[in-house]
Order: sequence, then structure tokens, then C-alpha cells
Amino acid sequence: IYIAGALLSAVAPTLEMMLAARTLQGFGAAGPRIVSLALTRDLFSGREMARIVSFVMIVFTLVPVIAPTMGAAIAWAFGWRAIFFSFAVFSVISMAWLLIRQPETHPPERRRPFRPHELWAGVTEVARNTQVMLAIAVQTLIFAMLFIALMSSQQIFDQAFGRGDSFPLWFGAIAAVSATASLLNAVIVVRLGMRLVVRWALSGLLTITLLFILSLTALDLAPGTAFAMYIFWQTAVFYMAGLGIGNMNALAMEPMGHIAGMAASITSATATVLAVVLAAPVSLAFDGTPLPAALGIGFGTILAIFFINQLRDVTPQADPETAPRSR
Repeated sequence: IYIAGALLSAVAPTLEMMLAARTLQGFGAAGPRIVSLALTRDLFSGREMARIVSFVMIVFTLVPVIAPTMGAAIAWAFGWRAIFFSFAVFSVISMAWLLIRQPETHPPERRRPFRPHELWAGVTEVARNTQVMLAIAVQTLIFAMLFIALMSSQQIFDQAFGRGDSFPLWFGAIAAVSATASLLNAVIVVRLGMRLVVRWALSGLLTITLLFILSLTALDLAPGTAFAMYIFWQTAVFYMAGLGIGNMNALAMEPMGHIAGMAASITSATATVLAVVLAAPVSLAFDGTPLPAALGIGFGTILAIFFINQLRDVTPQADPETAPRSR
């Protein structure tokens, strides 16, 4: 489906056709996103799953650094339509690699029938699990804070600091530094636990955000100093996301190993959609300064800390269903 959308985008004669084809690509991309989480949960659980997802997050963080340069190079060499052909090529390579290297992790005897009442039973089970709902709430707020930072960053660089031309370079540097958060998480999460790591990350971000708000409202900073503080704060937001997203996925998926695909679908869709709903009004409140974004992220951090404190952590014990296969 994704490849079909990419090829349609490459040959689209109108903007309307392009938007429809890109929507089709989005539907196609949703499948691998969910399957990758379910596949990981089939093989690992608890803190070990959080460690593995941390390595995946490194790739997700570094891709935004590399992708604009690759896209610009492809467009310069072959034209903008070639970018969409490259999507199809990358997808064929990824699909072939998965089929060749990755055995099936969900054997037929453990699968559920694809029937409406079975699907609804899975949805109900996820919705009734307090730990999953709390993890979704924290994950939603983390995504919302990340989206606020993303949606506001370019206009803040341009209008607040007059650095719109250098925005891609600064954004790439922030993403590169933030990628180390996932590497750090992979090292410490098995020893400390997901909940503690996320709580520390949120507490650190709250402290930095409050200091940043204070500097914006009470101090008359030189433009260069204000910009440096903004870069530091923006990096802290991305760093928190790097420490938080993988861990919250692992916490949400921990009790749902028997319906990993359904649980991954619900948690990812709910967190993403609600995060956009929360982030959009804050981004639209842009007043020429970073203050609205800082206030929104500060409030979101407080709520996330409240919810994370209600969660129980997962002890580093093997999942009886998955341990033999993961070994």
C-alpha cells in the first residue's frame, strides 16, 4: 500500500491527486509502525523491550537529520518526483530484508480470529487495563510536547530570533544530540526501570522549562543569550522524548503480550491523535516568542509527572510466554 501511494505521488498530475496518494502512503506506513512494536513485544518484555526500543528510537531520531539532505540531493539530481520513487525503492529493500532475515514471531496457534467480536474484545481489554491507560496518557503528553516543539520551532527560529535560514542546521544538531538519549536509555533502563527513567526525564525538563519561562518573562536577555537558552530548552524537550517514548511503549505493552498487535494499534493511534489535538492550539497561539510553547510544554510536563507517579514499574523478570523464544 505504501509503495502504491509512493508511485501514485510520483506521477500525480494535480495537487489533489498528490494529497490523495500521500494519504494512501500514510495508511501503508501505519502497518509497519504497529507491526514493529508487536514484533518487539513478541520477542521481549519489560525492561528488555524498553532497551530494544531505545535502539529503534536512535534511528527514528537520526533520520530527520539525514532525510532533508538526502531529499535535496535526490531532487537536485533527478527532480522532485524522484523523491517519491526513492520511497518505493527504500520500501522494497526494507520489505525484502524483513522477509529474508526475520522469522515469524506470532505462531498460528497463538493468533486470534479476524472477527469483529474478537477485535472488540481486544479493544475492551486494553481500555479496561489501568496501567495501559496511564501509559497512554503519559505517552500522549510526551508526544504533544514533542509536537509543540516541532510545530513551533521554524517560526520561532525565523520570527523570534531571525535565524530562519540556518534553521535546518540547528534542527539537525538538536536531533543529533538528542539521539544520545535513546543510547543512554538502553544503558540505564534495565537497571533503573522505565518508570524511574521517565520520571527523572520529566522532572529535569520541568526544571529547565520553568527556568526558561522565568528568563523570558522576568529577565532582559541579550538576543544571543536568549537564543542559546532556547536551543538548550529545545534540546531538553527532544532529549526527554528520547528517554520517554520507548519506555512508555514498553510499559503500555507489558500486560498485553497476548494481543500485542491490537494493543500497539490502540496505544499508537490514541497517543498520536490526542497529541495533535493538544499540540495544535498551543502552536496556533504563537505570538512571536517561544513563551506560548514553553507554557504549553510546562503544563504538559506537570500532567505527565502526575500520571507517571500513578504507574507501577515492571520488574526485570522474564515473560513466561516469550522468554524461551527470545533466548
